[in-house]
Amino acid sequence: MQGRLMKWAIRLAPFALQHRPIKAMKGQVVADLLAEFADDDPVKNKVVQYIGTSTWKMFSDGSHSKGKSGAGVILKGPGARKISLQLQMEEMTHNSTEYEALILGLEALIAKGAQMVLTCGDSQLVINQVLKRYACNYPHLRQHRDLVYHMLYRITEVVFEHVPRTENRLADNLAQNACH
Repeated sequence: MQGRLMKWAIRLAPFALQHRPIKAMKGQVVADLLAEFADDDPVKNKVVQYIGTSTWKMFSDGSHSKGKSGAGVILKGPGARKISLQLQMEEMTHNSTEYEALILGLEALIAKGAQMVLTCGDSQLVINQVLKRYACNYPHLRQHRDLVYHMLYRITEVVFEHVPRTENRLADNLAQNACH
């Protein structure tokens, strides 16, 4: 899935809808079948549930404070499952902590077998470096970015979205608490 189809899949993800493709058949056969079973009363017609791969939503954030660094990740999966991850790390740059949070979340998603992921973060630098919109000039950040690329091969569809810090508050709180 790409483009508009992926955006719709992500927007419909909270409803735990799944898609099952139908086998090819002539259009007139489908029209005849619908006409045969259609009821004139629209209230009696039932909505058929959409069936497809469930999308996971990941919020990640890194923090650096008082000589320690932390990463926080919130995973929202199918069926309103919510997983919180927190990691305390040695002192590192703020951008490195942002990458470490992203890597932590991707590792968990791979372990869960997620195949469709919407990744949300408040670090414009990290998101744009992963999307190749920004150059990655520092070797230590390039190592993190390359690890992210390697991990992305294990997930079918991943969309990256920059979100304001206010929408990433839960992951931010986890990252800040990990620093203490």
